[in-house]
Amino acid sequence: MPYLKTQKPELIERVIAALCYLSFGMVGLIYILLSGRYSNSYFFRFHFLQSIILGIFAYLLSWAGVAVSGILTGILSLILSPFGSAFALLMPIEAGIGGLLGLIRIAALGLLMYGCIFAAIGKFAQLPILSKIVYGQLH
Repeated sequence: MPYLKTQKPELIERVIAALCYLSFGMVGLIYILLSGRYSNSYFFRFHFLQSIILGIFAYLLSWAGVAVSGILTGILSLILSPFGSAFALLMPIEAGIGGLLGLIRIAALGLLMYGCIFAAIGKFAQLPILSKIVYGQLH
């Protein structure tokens, strides 16, 4: 039976959906494997899928940021090494890249908390790009 948006999800369904965000979907996967009663509900599947996609995007952004930081630092150290102490010149650049990566991590954590809170109160968390992808997969 498809989930009607007028129904309020039960407590267990909301708790499992909220825990999906904290574990990037692993709790939901375990719940599906144990064949929970609500694992076919639209509410649970929406939050489960969105938490997995959000986790993948957060991981890829973090990985890409570290890779770009390493490549940029390596290139700049090669360029700046003939001019003496490249370390003193690279410190502010590395600090800026580290700060940017920190902001990306904070944004990802904020999105996870947003999804977790909305799942816990029984509502659909609308994230601009991710929700469209999830809705496309569920319909």
